[in-house]
Amino acid sequence: MVTAATDFASSVQGVRLRITPLQEDGTKVPTGHVLVTEGFISQTITPEYEDGEEIAEKSANGQVCISWKAPDTLKRVTVGLSVCSPDPEVAVLLAGGDLLWSTPGDEIIGYSAPAVGGALGAPCALEIWSYANSGGKPAAGLPYWRWIIPYAKLRFDGDREFTNGALANEFSGYGVGNAALVLTDWTEGGLDRPFAYKRVATIPAVGWTGTPPAAP
Repeated sequence: MVTAATDFASSVQGVRLRITPLQEDGTKVPTGHVLVTEGFISQTITPEYEDGEEIAEKSANGQVCISWKAPDTLKRVTVGLSVCSPDPEVAVLLAGGDLLWSTPGDEIIGYSAPAVGGALGAPCALEIWSYANSGGKPAAGLPYWRWIIPYAKLRFDGDREFTNGALANEFSGYGVGNAALVLTDWTEGGLDRPFAYKRVATIPAVGWTGTPPAAP
């Protein structure tokens, strides 16, 4: 029997991105609305390590008599995210700031960055779904990989360059473990780590869930 552990499926392309707003303690925002989108270009996860301490001593004749190195340890991950469009609600979820509303306030029409000297974005959980490909075709049974950073803090990064081309919004930051996060569709553990991934059978639908932001 071929299983997810033995079909050696690769991860191909990015299919969905889910952004879940969190409180500072890592729990989900009770009235927060969760976004699932396919409007992203790329996401990167880069592990950061703390080098273990090294101890070396030589004897009087110049020979090394003590040589020891503590293990390297994983500190966190560096996160990069590139989004296709300047979506105001995506920007607020990822980097903080405020939404701009029409007059009267019945439609979101824009975004303003955090104030100078103000705090940057609130934490969020980031999930990516990608295709699981085995032998040149979708893997049987569990055709997707699901990746999660359970606690991430991001900010705008890079230049906002207006040229003869599309303007992509770039975000960067860091991610750590989050034992306080509870997801009903993730019960296998590992959320206390900076990132985790598993094979799954389905992907979420594009759109918003939860309570939308209220007009000012």
